[in-house]
Amino acid sequence: MRLTLAMVVALCVTPVVSGAVILTSYPQTSNGAFTLNGTPPLNVAGGFTMGATPFDLTSAKVQFSAEGIAQFSTSHIAADLYGGTGGPTGMPSGSPLVSLTIPAGTVAGSASDVTMTPASPFTLEASTSYWLVLHTDSTVDGRLGVNVAPNPATGLFATYAGVTQDGSLPPQTRQGGNLFFEIDGNAVPEPGIACALALGSPLLVLRRRRRR
Repeated sequence: MRLTLAMVVALCVTPVVSGAVILTSYPQTSNGAFTLNGTPPLNVAGGFTMGATPFDLTSAKVQFSAEGIAQFSTSHIAADLYGGTGGPTGMPSGSPLVSLTIPAGTVAGSASDVTMTPASPFTLEASTSYWLVLHTDSTVDGRLGVNVAPNPATGLFATYAGVTQDGSLPPQTRQGGNLFFEIDGNAVPEPGIACALALGSPLLVLRRRRRR
């Protein structure tokens, strides 16, 4: 009985999905780029709407390119996650919910993947829209690009919401094309009614045995 109870408890507290790809543009080959600029500013955002499962955000990956220059240091790039609306007219809004840490490195050539991690723990709530907003410092003069994917990002746990690009932070102007990015995370464990029922029967039997 104790072994059975232990197994039920273990199943109840184990996350549904660990280390999952929530939404991704990979594998594809880029067919263009959205320009990131520092002066005057030109910022880019890619949106997605979560499905029925909440996830703890573990990382975001974005494909960048250097245009007419050998390379860019990743120290010129900044990324934040915003809230907002989804769907065909959705856009980011408000203030950053969490910043993402970008590792030291370089963007060179037409396809450089950069993986960034949340600066603090953050949960992507179910049925909620989020926007990954990318911007640069003032020294970037338009030769840094965020790559375009031929097809929208797809995934089991979220839907793609589109791209915005302009000088606002966060950018408010909808654009055609698809941001080349990926969102990864760990599913948040949520024991439900079935789990509670599964725990109830062994506990009831154990209680009756103790009374005898």
